[in-house]
Amino acid sequence: MIPIWKADFWAEHIVQLAPATKVALPFALLWSFLETAISGTAAALAFSPTLLGLSIAMIALDTITGSYQALRNDNQQVFSSATFGRVVDKVLKYVVLILAFSAIASAGERAELPSLVFSWVRDFSYLVIIVREAGSAVENIWGEPLGKLVGQFRETVGEVSK
Repeated sequence: MIPIWKADFWAEHIVQLAPATKVALPFALLWSFLETAISGTAAALAFSPTLLGLSIAMIALDTITGSYQALRNDNQQVFSSATFGRVVDKVLKYVVLILAFSAIASAGERAELPSLVFSWVRDFSYLVIIVREAGSAVENIWGEPLGKLVGQFRETVGEVSK
């Protein structure tokens, strides 16, 4: 029979578990933080499915136009698995960006703070990706830096309006 009512029984077992608490305590704290962040992020992502879809579409468009440009201008850029592998790095950075900003937005919305501010933070992360990837896709299609293309567009519009 186990003498659960005796203090010596508990003291003996707790002393054996003490070294494990040095490892278990940080993991428990980390797990509770990650669990809250992940569940909050999943809830926050559901609020902007349109922007998430546009972000994914722009990443795909930039990847396709970049691959096309690399194949078309073989003398300037080399189409290789190493350069194509940068897509994975880019996608991982964007996933971290979206998860971080969505977690911030979710935490703010659950704290009953002004939801407009926090939903703006989440939407801003999506729009950063959309604008960045759309600009890159335009550069890939025309083969010119975006600033030069905007200047040419202004000149063309200026000539037409005269």
